[in-house]
Amino acid sequence: QEDTLRYLSSMVNFIIKDKSVLSTKGNTREELILDLSQLAPDINLKLLSQMIPTWPSVPNGGARYLHSVRKFSMEQYKKMKMINFQHNNLPANLTKEINADLTCFYLYGRKNVQEDCGEPCSNPGLQPNPEFASSLMIFDPYIASSIEIEVPYLPREISANQNYAEWARLNIDLIDKVMMRLKAISERSTASFWFSRTTVYENLRITHKRVMCKSTYKVPAIEEEIQRRRQKVLEDAEQLVSKREKAANAEARANLFKIIRTEDRDIPRTAQHQIVYERIPGDNNSRNRKWLEKRKAKKAAAKLRPGYIAPRLFKRLQAEENSAKTATSSSMPETEPKPDSRQELENLDKNDLRWKLKRKRSPEDEESH
Repeated sequence: QEDTLRYLSSMVNFIIKDKSVLSTKGNTREELILDLSQLAPDINLKLLSQMIPTWPSVPNGGARYLHSVRKFSMEQYKKMKMINFQHNNLPANLTKEINADLTCFYLYGRKNVQEDCGEPCSNPGLQPNPEFASSLMIFDPYIASSIEIEVPYLPREISANQNYAEWARLNIDLIDKVMMRLKAISERSTASFWFSRTTVYENLRITHKRVMCKSTYKVPAIEEEIQRRRQKVLEDAEQLVSKREKAANAEARANLFKIIRTEDRDIPRTAQHQIVYERIPGDNNSRNRKWLEKRKAKKAAAKLRPGYIAPRLFKRLQAEENSAKTATSSSMPETEPKPDSRQELENLDKNDLRWKLKRKRSPEDEESH
């Protein structure tokens, strides 16, 4: 946060430097900034004025709704790209394209996010937009059972990462308790959801640090698993360097992985991949993109078929059906097992006529016989 504030302060200073106000005509923050361009039009001043949000300033209450804030921040990012301010010591990442996929990810899979509706908000911190209140993830680590923590229930048909990212941003004060419960669980088992989805754990930890400006509790067993995977990534990148073909890109990626590795690991492992491969695309990048488009088209076509059931819902219904069958079979009285007809055939002499007749007899004949 400190670096972000330094960059933004320098950018504002760069834009309004050597500007003067002849007369104050505006009443809003946006109009006051535009008053600085009375002598000569300045495109950067206009872009800066468009970065001012509609909600009150922090001393007057600040923003209320999380999703509206995140949606407007993408508009601010677009304006910053157009200003293209270059700081001497703080290089800004202004290369991302705000496309539909990034918007969906940044808004936690939400669509049709409304602007700040202006309704009063009595709770501290950013709250969920009112239209999303009924579909939020409900998870309280203080009262949740161990099974509910190990195998979480995800209310929406989106990735676990997005479900938990939205929950974490709305429940910063509960992240520490989640980490404590995970430590107790990891001491007796490492086969839980969190060891296969370490990205969810990392995002919770980093969200807490970015919002609260302090590190949260860490789970040693999961940290070891992350470090093992991180080392594997580095080793794989270094092994590619030894190959003559494609060695230049592989070596550049390996060097970039080394540069962005930090001791406090403020950058999650998947974010490291994104940074490296955005700058130096992988050798199979074009092939994988074509495959991804085909997969998306296949999924979209499947949803149009009559009787379509979402995969996650199908698995849940299948599990309920299996558990019902198990409960029914366990409640039935035990009966004498039927003899195995295959074993009976093996006991007969193959030259025996009865064996030949049984081999030729169909299942329908068996029932009628």
